[in-house]
Amino acid sequence: MSPQSIIEAAIEILGTNRFSLDGEGRIRIGSIGADPLYVSAPTMATIMDRADAIEADRLAKEARLAQFPNLEPDQFWAAVKFFGFEAALLAWVDSLKPTDLESPTYEPDLAFWSMVSAKLERAKFFERDHPMIEGARQALGLTEQQLDSMWMWALS
Repeated sequence: MSPQSIIEAAIEILGTNRFSLDGEGRIRIGSIGADPLYVSAPTMATIMDRADAIEADRLAKEARLAQFPNLEPDQFWAAVKFFGFEAALLAWVDSLKPTDLESPTYEPDLAFWSMVSAKLERAKFFERDHPMIEGARQALGLTEQQLDSMWMWALS
């Protein structure tokens, strides 16, 4: 298990980053006089359980990225155009732009549209599991398997 996973778990469980790892795998949270103060065994067990989950998630993300590497913009757009989704994709993004200035959700909706359109227009790369890609997949009526096939085509 990586030290980073343990640190992330400890921050999450302890609610602070004011601690240190010692060379024996313990988490020091302070001292009483000259004596170091460590987290209790039950707390350490909770931290290690959470660190295991964080590590498993990290490894799963790495495996997923190896399976579906990021696409360069030309690869992404080549697939979108080849499979005939360019007009529908652009229409979906346009449909996200809010028009009612009086709507109580106008500003958050405008921020969302701004992020999606900027990602689509200016991305340096496209991530298979990015929320914008998932939103586009759903809007275009594609199954996950269809998108995966398109992604692999773009990589070839």
